[in-house]
Amino acid sequence: MEPENTLLLRFGEVLEKIEKIFIFIGAITLILMAALVFGEVVARKFFYTSLFITMEYSGYGLAIVTMLSLATVARKNTHLNVEFLRGMLPVGIRRRIDLIFSVILFFIYNLVITYVCYRLFWQSFILHSVSQDSSRTPLWIPQIILFVGIVLTDLQLMHNLIVAVAHSNEAPASTNIQESEGKE
Repeated sequence: MEPENTLLLRFGEVLEKIEKIFIFIGAITLILMAALVFGEVVARKFFYTSLFITMEYSGYGLAIVTMLSLATVARKNTHLNVEFLRGMLPVGIRRRIDLIFSVILFFIYNLVITYVCYRLFWQSFILHSVSQDSSRTPLWIPQIILFVGIVLTDLQLMHNLIVAVAHSNEAPASTNIQESEGKE
């Protein structure tokens, strides 16, 4: 095995381990969101009051779950595809289209989103911005999670691009990036 391939494979394994931690955090967040909504229902039904933070924290939870799962979506290549049309294309053309899409997604979309998330987090941190709800949550806390999630997605997309370019001259045995990585 070439040193570049070993490094690339190791980098992919590290990303996958981080993604599994993020997915676990997302699952815990979903459980906490459900408990919060349940607590809100109980508080309203039996105590005629509200927890006052349910809507706000459920929104933060949804953002956390979404952003922390994006890298896994990128790794597994399970984002929106028109599989019916893709399946009709020869594997070589499909690989080229996937490569072009990955380049566009990474350089035009993700890097812009990464910059915007960073600016949002940093401005909230510097300006000590807090939510307008009763919790007065410092906004940099949920915003840094957005930034971390998108950075991991950037790293995964960069990994996908490197793998796609490294395997672009090979015979089209597989279009799945995970299968391509493990191939010797």
